[in-house]
Amino acid sequence: MSHLYAKFAERGWLYSLAILFNRVVPERLFRFRYFHVYRLDSFSIEASGQLASRNIVVHRCSRADEIKIASEITGWQPRCSPGIPGRPAPALDQPDPVLNQPDPALDQPDRALDQPDRALDQPGRALDQPARIAYLASVDQRAVGAVWVATGEFDEPELGLLYRLRDDQCWLFSARVKKECRRMGIYERMLAQAIDGAGSATLLAAINPLNVASMAAHRKSFSRGHESIPRGDHPSQHAPVGRCLAMRVSNVSLAWCWGGLSVDRHATLDRRERPIRIEVTSEFVG
Repeated sequence: MSHLYAKFAERGWLYSLAILFNRVVPERLFRFRYFHVYRLDSFSIEASGQLASRNIVVHRCSRADEIKIASEITGWQPRCSPGIPGRPAPALDQPDPVLNQPDPALDQPDRALDQPDRALDQPGRALDQPARIAYLASVDQRAVGAVWVATGEFDEPELGLLYRLRDDQCWLFSARVKKECRRMGIYERMLAQAIDGAGSATLLAAINPLNVASMAAHRKSFSRGHESIPRGDHPSQHAPVGRCLAMRVSNVSLAWCWGGLSVDRHATLDRRERPIRIEVTSEFVG
C-alpha cells in the first residue's frame, strides 16, 4: 500500500486518478486527454560524482537492433521496419558529462503518446516526410532508457488526433527509463541529446500539466520565451505554446485548442481516415 501511495504521489494524484479512470473505462467507449504543448530548449548540465565511475552513453540509434531495444524499453512499436532518416546525428563518440540532477524518469508519462501511428520509418525520406528517431541511453554498455522523436507528423489514433509538423519542427514522445535506473539524471541526459539532435528545428512535447513527474523531468528544458517569464520550481510558472482538450466518445472524436495551436475541425466520425489535424502555428511562449 505504501508503494502505491508513493507512486500516486510522484505522478500526481489527479493524474493518477485519470490513468485509473482510463484503465477502468473500456477504450472503445471513452477516452479523454488534456495537455499543454511546450517548446523545449537546450539547458546546461553539470557533471557529478554520482555516476562518474560508470560508463554512460546516450546516442542516436542507427541500427535495427538498437531500434528494437528502444521499442522494447518504451513499449512504442514502429509500424514497419524502421530506418533512421532525417537530420545528421551529432557526434556521440564520447560519453556526455555525468549528471547529478535527479529526475522522476517517465513511466509512460502520457499513455496516449505511446500508441502506434501511421508514419513509415523508411530511410532516405525527406525531412518534410514522417520519420521516427530513437535515442538510447546505456550504463556500462547496458541499455537503460530510450526516447523517440517524430518529424513530419505524429498521430494518436486512440483520440483521433494527427499532429502536422513543419520542416523546422520535431515532436518528442514515448520516453522511459528502466525502473532500477531512475532518479539518476539519465532521462535528463536523453532529453538534452534529443534537443541537441534537433539542431535548428524546434523540439515540441505534449505534457499533461497534472503529471507531476513529467513536468519535473522536463522543467529545465521549458522555453522561457521572454526574459520576464520566471523559471521557478512550480509548473504553473512555465508557459506553454498552446493547450488542447481532446476526447473520444465511442466513434466521435472532439478537440479544442488554444494559444499557438490550431485544428482543422473540432469533430470527426472517422478518427483513422479523417483524424482531427493539429498544427503548432505559433511557438511564442506565453
